[in-house]
Amino acid sequence: MGRSVLICGLYMPDYHGISGMEALSKLADETWVMNDWYQFTPWLNRPARIWNIHAAPHTHISDPSRFPWDWKEWYRKSIANGARVIVTELIEGIDIRCQELLDMEGLLRDCIDYALGCQAAIMICQAAREGFKRINVIGARFHENEYVAHIQAMMHAIVFARSKGVEVILPEGREGEWALSRFSDAKSMDPYWLESKKNSEQLKVKVTA
Repeated sequence: MGRSVLICGLYMPDYHGISGMEALSKLADETWVMNDWYQFTPWLNRPARIWNIHAAPHTHISDPSRFPWDWKEWYRKSIANGARVIVTELIEGIDIRCQELLDMEGLLRDCIDYALGCQAAIMICQAAREGFKRINVIGARFHENEYVAHIQAMMHAIVFARSKGVEVILPEGREGEWALSRFSDAKSMDPYWLESKKNSEQLKVKVTA
């Protein structure tokens, strides 16, 4: 049957009825999480990979109203349970031996830019490139603010994975919802790590101005 991976986003209604890490671990061989998963699903404490491919990840700041503790300490706890951290630049204060640089050149070579416009889509593409045979995506809806523009990236990433013979599973009705979205056929966007870098640089200008 081949290896399987569960990609966990931050749309909480998708987790309704899931009792914890043990229940999730039955859905796939590996669990991959977003950079700030601990603010939303702190019970998901044994991910195989933590994805933080934002520009300047060392400046990442958690929402203190939701999570007042040191986010790097949460990374360290997960690393102690076997997690690896996927990055585009190394994070200070995290064991360098547990960080893995994203294969940006390989992704750009293998995938059209449409499929690299958000972190979850890149996770799907990378799983397909690594030979996973089933990808289960939960917690990804992109229905608010700037995130709706990520729908096209997700749809193209799913097409890419399926072209490799990978089974991609989404919550019931999600793919049809995306197909009807006016963002599903939007124009091409920069790869997420470049877009994140531009946003980081713009923020830096605002802060120093």
